[in-house]
Amino acid sequence: MFDIISGAHKLPRRLDPSRLTAIHGHLFGGHLFDAGQLRTTPLAKLQHVGFAARTNFTPPERIQSELASIFDGLRKADGLRGLSRMEFAEAAADVFGRCNQAHPFTEGNGRTQQTFIRLLAKDAGHPISFDAVTRDRMYQVSSDFSHGKPEGMRELFDELTCPVRSQQLAQAHGFLKSVQAQTGLNLDEATLSTCVPGRSYAGGKVLSCGTDTCIFYKLPQIHVANLADIPGGRAAFGADVAPFVSSRSPLQTAHHEIDLAERAAGRGNRAGAIAKLLTAHAGSALAAPLAEAATQRIKAAKALDRALVLQR
Repeated sequence: MFDIISGAHKLPRRLDPSRLTAIHGHLFGGHLFDAGQLRTTPLAKLQHVGFAARTNFTPPERIQSELASIFDGLRKADGLRGLSRMEFAEAAADVFGRCNQAHPFTEGNGRTQQTFIRLLAKDAGHPISFDAVTRDRMYQVSSDFSHGKPEGMRELFDELTCPVRSQQLAQAHGFLKSVQAQTGLNLDEATLSTCVPGRSYAGGKVLSCGTDTCIFYKLPQIHVANLADIPGGRAAFGADVAPFVSSRSPLQTAHHEIDLAERAAGRGNRAGAIAKLLTAHAGSALAAPLAEAATQRIKAAKALDRALVLQR
C-alpha cells in the first residue's frame, strides 16, 4: 500500500474505474486469481451480531455502470479538490460508501477502497488514515450506509479528517492495542470512536484517563472523551462515568471556527479566511488556540489555494 500512496507505483492518470482495478491488481496480484478483475458472481455479507440485516452488494451486471457513475461524479467534482475539510469529509464518505456497496471485487474490497480514498484525500489536501478504525466500526457504518443510513459513515470521515479528534482516536487505539493481552479486550470486536460534540452519552466504565482525554466503555462501544467533559474529572480504571454531554475543547473549537471560515470563503480563498479569523479574534480567549490550530491549517490552505490558481 505504501508504494501506491507514496507515488512509487504509478497508477492510471485518468480518474476512472481503471484506477480502482489497478490498485486491486497491485495489492493482490500473486495472491488472488482474479486480482484486478471485477467480480462476475453475486456477493452478500451475512448479518453481523448487533448490526443491520444482511447486505446484498451490487449485482455483477450493474457493477460497471455503478463505478462509472461514481467516477463521473468525482471527475465533475475535480477529484474533491478545493473543498473545505467538512465538505470533503461528507463527499468522501459518500464515495467510500458507494464503492463499498458496489463491492466490485470478489475479495480485497476493504483494502482497495481505503487505499483509493487515501490517495484521493492526499491529492485533495485532507490526509486520512484508517489505521485506528476498528473492524466492527467499519462493519457498522458500511452496513448502515448500504441500508440507507449514511450518517455513521459521514461522522467517521468527519472524525478522521479532524486534526484533534483523529489524533485522539489514534492515540486511544494505540494504547488499547498495547493492553489487549492484559485486559482480554478484543479491539476489533469493539466500535472505538471519539465523542461527537453536542451529543449526550449515557456513561460507562473508565478504561484510562490521560492528561486531556478519558477512554470509557459500555461494550461493544468504547469512547474517547475530553477529560473536561467527564463528571468529576479524572478517575481510576473501572470507575463509573455518569451521563454527560460532549463539548469541544478550546483547540477543537478553534479548528471548528477555521472549518466554518474555510467553507464560507469558498475555493481558492481559504488561507485568507484563516488570516481574517486570526485578526478578528486577536486578544480574545480563542486567540491562543486559534494560533495553534492555524499553524497546522494555514500552510495546507495556501498550498491548495495556489494549486487551484494554477489549474484555472
